[in-house]
Amino acid sequence: MSRHITVVVDSIRLLAAEPGANVRALADITIDNHLHLRDLRVVQNQGQSPYVQPPLVRTIRPDGTPHYTFKATWEPTLHKAIAAAVMDAYKIAKRDALTGASKATKGAKR
Repeated sequence: MSRHITVVVDSIRLLAAEPGANVRALADITIDNHLHLRDLRVVQNQGQSPYVQPPLVRTIRPDGTPHYTFKATWEPTLHKAIAAAVMDAYKIAKRDALTGASKATKGAKR
């Protein structure tokens, strides 16, 4: 029997679409009112649907090239719940940005 997971999107910040940039938004979430995660990424590559990534940390290798590593990973059931909540909030935030509506995405629950 699977346990119900509650994911609340505390905030979502749309990012300006700059040439070559594929991060469209950053989200902060709370899972089951116990775990808070910041800066989950909504990524959209050209010609593809957007998807959710865990937060990343950037380090510089000895040769000077950047390297990115996930700050957190989670099992598939939790990822599905997180992705659904964040994508719902992202769609609402995009719609609100186009219509000039207020920030209805704060505290969105899934």
